[in-house]
Amino acid sequence: MINLALSLLSGILVFVGFYFGWLPVWWQALPPALLVGVGAYVMLSRRTWKQLEAHIKHSLSVLEPMQNRPDIAQRTEQRNALLDEAIKKLKESYKYASWQFLVRSQVDAQIGILLFSMKQDINAAQPYLENSFSRNWIAQAMLGVVYMKKHKPEKMEETFEMAVRLNKKQDLLWQTYAYCLQKIKQRDKAIEVLGRACKVLPNNNQLTNNLVALQNKKKMKMKQYGEQWYQFGLEKPQQQKTMKPRFSRR
Repeated sequence: MINLALSLLSGILVFVGFYFGWLPVWWQALPPALLVGVGAYVMLSRRTWKQLEAHIKHSLSVLEPMQNRPDIAQRTEQRNALLDEAIKKLKESYKYASWQFLVRSQVDAQIGILLFSMKQDINAAQPYLENSFSRNWIAQAMLGVVYMKKHKPEKMEETFEMAVRLNKKQDLLWQTYAYCLQKIKQRDKAIEVLGRACKVLPNNNQLTNNLVALQNKKKMKMKQYGEQWYQFGLEKPQQQKTMKPRFSRR
């Protein structure tokens, strides 16, 4: 990566300058060389991440009309056109991948989330989610849901286990994991997962309530998480559920 190469080069130049210019012993030139090399890498990395953050923010601003105009979000053709434009702009961020580690996985996480939650195309989203940054718990949870929907329970559990290991404090991640296990008739495993979650987050009432619900052979209740929950596509918001027609009697 370019940032690392430039940092190493700066460190080498400092080492050579100190060793041949002032210090007679080579190991005395190491501390200033390391200090400059590490400092340069931190500075260059921060610059790249700030550039990437700004580019992602600009790319996602394409979707603002859907927030300001709910009617646009309901029109499939217009919605998909905006999503395609946002994804096209996000892919332009790949240019930073040659400069800094993990850039591509961060960008792929954003693309995968858009394809999964807004375009609702799990096939298109899957490769991006698979390449997403492992600490992006939303992308990893969506990948677990993809595997569940594709009847790959082993891959689903493997994905969620890695995600909860790296994001222990995200209660919705634990809840989504348990919900998926419940959905594939693995209630005992779901209880075990929520039991582990309650040990990590002992004062979380939502975790405790759903654990009790599972133990009593009842369904988990997730609507308290609102839109953050509905983005996983496992339930529809109340207003979007199909209403049964009512017939008046004369």
